Amino acid sequence: MAMDSADWGQSLAADTLRFERTLPGTPERLWPWLADSEKRARWLAAGVLPDQPGAAFTLTFEYEGTPVQTRHTVRLYEPPSRLCITWDEGEDWHSEVTFELSALTADQVRLCITHRRLRQADRVDVASGWHAHLALLSALLTGTAAPDFMTLHRELERAYQQRLEV
Repeated sequence: MAMDSADWGQSLAADTLRFERTLPGTPERLWPWLADSEKRARWLAAGVLPDQPGAAFTLTFEYEGTPVQTRHTVRLYEPPSRLCITWDEGEDWHSEVTFELSALTADQVRLCITHRRLRQADRVDVASGWHAHLALLSALLTGTAAPDFMTLHRELERAYQQRLEV
């Protein structure tokens, strides 16, 4: 699998991964892809995102025709630049995801996703998941063919197992 080195998630700490993508548009154009359920469902998961910190919500992912629901809480809601949510990891464990949008040029935006408080056992799955979801988002925004999510995810799991030395 040929990949630009900038596409790989970076390990910032034992419990933190960061992904950066340069995408077409502006923060205002990209914000709905984070906040709007219908748009977000096309690359990540459906679910109404509350605009108030402290509000709980559910995301529904579709994996090979099977819906998977996860619980979240809004920590920070600052359109069109920053969104931070908790991520239910089960067993009363919550990690945290921050999305940041910043303009690079008049028609390019940088999306940074930082996932903190990850358990060691979840790092490979989370890294390959974000990487594959971002490939879908990039394809949608650039009008290119979208990869099959599960096929890409499985390929990325093998690669991230080596990259993250698990």
